[in-house]
Amino acid sequence: MNWFWIVLKKSFDFKGRARRREYGWFNLIYFIISFILSFFAGASASLGLLELATGLELVDNLFGLVTFFAMISVTTRRLHDLGYSGWWQLLPIVVIIGTVITAGISAMGMQSMPDDFSFLVSGGIGIIFIAEIIAIFGFYLWLFFKDGQRFSNKYGVDPKSPEEVEVPAVAETAATPQLETNDVWKGKSDNNNIVQ
Repeated sequence: MNWFWIVLKKSFDFKGRARRREYGWFNLIYFIISFILSFFAGASASLGLLELATGLELVDNLFGLVTFFAMISVTTRRLHDLGYSGWWQLLPIVVIIGTVITAGISAMGMQSMPDDFSFLVSGGIGIIFIAEIIAIFGFYLWLFFKDGQRFSNKYGVDPKSPEEVEVPAVAETAATPQLETNDVWKGKSDNNNIVQ
């Protein structure tokens, strides 16, 4: 649950990198909370508790609204960890919008087609849509399981690497023994006092 709060605090931080753990835990907790709210809203509606169902749907929508920017920012930082621009997260959205537009244009054109041909066109669009859903699912699995780039990249330092610690310089006085000036003046500078 700690990762969820960390990501929420970084809702508007689109710089840097996010580990798989940060991205994965946030998405898992988001999915569980959203699923529970949707489940109880549906169960309440089926039991006739429409006011409760409406309230739970409202809470679910508010939860989605609150976590919207956090989801975008953590995905951007996860893509940065893999060495890619955060704009790549728009690819699944563009693909779905393209499919919807293509399906709409095809549906308008199918009205004037023979039934056999319109069946083939609608089946082809369905296959393309299923392939896109599989590709989008694969994209998100890749974000979950692909290890980030080792070491620093153009988006920041590796979040897995330990903090760079500055090593203090070793004092020369501790490394080499010194004779006291009084010993030299007293004639005690023989081999017993000098370490070679």
